Amino acid sequence: MQHRWKSLIGIVLTIALIPLSACTSKTEEVPTIADGVNVTIEYTLTLPDGTEVDSNVGKEPLAFTQGTGQLISGLERQLVGMKAGDDAVIFVEAAEAYGEYAPEKKMTVNKKNMPPDVQVGSQLAGQGGQPVKVTEVTDTSVTVDTNHPLAGKDLMFDIRVLTVEP
Repeated sequence: MQHRWKSLIGIVLTIALIPLSACTSKTEEVPTIADGVNVTIEYTLTLPDGTEVDSNVGKEPLAFTQGTGQLISGLERQLVGMKAGDDAVIFVEAAEAYGEYAPEKKMTVNKKNMPPDVQVGSQLAGQGGQPVKVTEVTDTSVTVDTNHPLAGKDLMFDIRVLTVEP
């Protein structure tokens, strides 16, 4: 009789373990940011002093393909390994953002080649559509700065990763 109980207990345990073994399937891997992956993020860009420069919070997310140079290099490099739902504050030095400020990128041009209403502070489109800022206006000439407006500035990005899709 004792032998029968041991066999019966063995059968019951075997049956009870079947559902457990069926549940031990491989866990699906969560995609992380890597080259070639499509990503959407929400961000707020500030300067180290707290001045807000740009934000898309509550607006259309920024969509890009990682590793294709669509973002500044310092930000792109620090996003690697993050996954959807991650939040981070990312500090990017000027050299890995828009570069150091280059005084030689200021140029003086003949005022005749400029719009008649040009004034200091005006934003114009330079060659190739790049933005240029007017820094000085005289009777005969206009000085423009072709540095990116954020050149020479360290940047802080408050990031939320929304999607990561292979």
